[in-house]
Amino acid sequence: MHLSERIKSTAGCVTKGHVVADIGCDHAYTSIYLINEGIAKRIIATDINKGPVQRAVTNIRECGLCNLIEVRCSDGISDIDISDGIETILISGMGGNLMIDILKGNSRVCECVKELVIQPQSDIARVRHYLHDTGFCIVYEKMVHEDGKYYTIIKAHRGVEHYDNEYEYMYGHYLINNPDGTCIDYMRGIHESNERIIRHLIGRGGESSMKRIEELKNDNAVIEMIVKKMQKEEGI
Repeated sequence: MHLSERIKSTAGCVTKGHVVADIGCDHAYTSIYLINEGIAKRIIATDINKGPVQRAVTNIRECGLCNLIEVRCSDGISDIDISDGIETILISGMGGNLMIDILKGNSRVCECVKELVIQPQSDIARVRHYLHDTGFCIVYEKMVHEDGKYYTIIKAHRGVEHYDNEYEYMYGHYLINNPDGTCIDYMRGIHESNERIIRHLIGRGGESSMKRIEELKNDNAVIEMIVKKMQKEEGI
């Protein structure tokens, strides 16, 4: 069983000894990894599609982990109950809006869990806002670069937190203040992409193009400020 660095990094954010709900478990590789590495105490793994659920059951049985991993065919966390004792909800590899919809689908369970570990593929700023708006604070973030793409992993605990600036929701307060080379490369990539779009729009003219150019220039000014801060934190 081969796991990508993205999946390993996401699983590694789960607090050791927790009872975990692995949502959208697919083949249950993450669930199996969490048990085999001694991270999770017990797991309920769910997937909305019957095919992945059947494969998950087979994989778990072959690993001899049926007593520690229960599989349910379920839409998100709709079939998770407070009595299941879930401490961590883990959701990986979905769009941010879908993740928010999943968490909204069972607010009673979300209000009882201690931790969320999520890896949204899109709309990350909205996810960060949603976490703050629903009583979570972001205690850790990690960015992984794999197969030419950047992935952000977020670990959130119960608590009160709000960022002062919108760019902290866009690019991650934790990542800005705890940078590494991957984060800096990501920010530089966005800056370069914005510059390419600006050059393209300059030749088009028109009010809408000029407005977009101004937005991109403002974004790049923020990025330049963030990268400078990151480099200072890194001692570059």
